[in-house]
Amino acid sequence: ASGEARLEDTNASLSGTVTSQELANLVNATSKSRLPQGYDLALDVKVAAAAPATAPAPEIVACVDQVKSVLSTGEILFASGSANIDAKSHALLDQIGTVLKACPPSVIEIAGHTDNEGDDALNLILSDKRANAVRNYLGKMLGSADGLVATGYGETRPVAPNDTPENKAKNRRIEFQAIQ
Repeated sequence: ASGEARLEDTNASLSGTVTSQELANLVNATSKSRLPQGYDLALDVKVAAAAPATAPAPEIVACVDQVKSVLSTGEILFASGSANIDAKSHALLDQIGTVLKACPPSVIEIAGHTDNEGDDALNLILSDKRANAVRNYLGKMLGSADGLVATGYGETRPVAPNDTPENKAKNRRIEFQAIQ
């Protein structure tokens, strides 16, 4: 959400606020491993207090359920290691956009997820870029991306163990969730 990094001689400090405990854990775990040997790091990463949750209206939940139904017929594919949407996924995204056009004004999260291959921090960045690529694609179709929130979760929310190629493929996904 916000932050500051400082480096003075061999003393580094990183402070700020993140939006979830998962992100705080990732920042804490990866920051220390990124510093060259001989550097000291002071971390002060806090989780922002969440606003009181209000349940989305039933018609918004129904709309997102329709999006999930469309998404169950295929998957949103990307070029390996990038946020470039594979052209084979355009028809699926167009169907999702058609559903979203009929939805009442709402806030819908587009969540990007990865498997556990590679660096945790890079997976978090990649998942965020992919979620934003989907948001931008749908925003062009809808005339605006207002109401669409992109969030990358990296490898922090697997739906299957990362023990086989098939399960890893299940964890590389885009999900939609009604927020308001």
